[in-house]
Amino acid sequence: PDTKYPLIGSLPSIPLMLLGRVIASPELWVSRYNVIIYAAGLAVLYLLLRGRLASDVLGAFLLLLGTTAMLPNSLTGFGAETFSAMAVATGLAAWSIGRWKTATVLLGVGVANQPASFVGLALAMGWWAWRVKRVRALAPLVLSAGLWMLDNTVRHKSALSSGYENDHGYQTLLPRSEERRVGKECRSRWSP
Repeated sequence: PDTKYPLIGSLPSIPLMLLGRVIASPELWVSRYNVIIYAAGLAVLYLLLRGRLASDVLGAFLLLLGTTAMLPNSLTGFGAETFSAMAVATGLAAWSIGRWKTATVLLGVGVANQPASFVGLALAMGWWAWRVKRVRALAPLVLSAGLWMLDNTVRHKSALSSGYENDHGYQTLLPRSEERRVGKECRSRWSP
């Protein structure tokens, strides 16, 4: 589809849609996509961090993540936040324990699904590269940028065309709204 939202995080839901054609309905299974991604992310975080953190600290961390973070609210819909957050969280955990290849894939896919998080990844990887003096920290950045540009090329026929061009948001009475900004520009051009 020609939407402005990257499709990278939605692609893993295709097996659920196919399963829904055999058992129950596609809507039933796809509506559970974020729950499945969230549960899988918590399980992977547990597997990556067990033995590296005290079990009570790890249990408390996963309990807090599972109940008080922004993610439980997003489990009721089908959005990009859960996939990206869990991919980046597990990617950073994998990176911190030395699983560079796994981390690169997870970070690259998670950030390519929400390109606005690229700056945060660049800061995290830049800090790590400066501290450890390794260029390997560029790999997740290169992969995420490459996946994002590939997604744009396939859907919009241009690597740098994201679909957000000329999208200025809703027109409201707020000071930074498109309507007021355009109105001020028109008044300043025509006033003496």
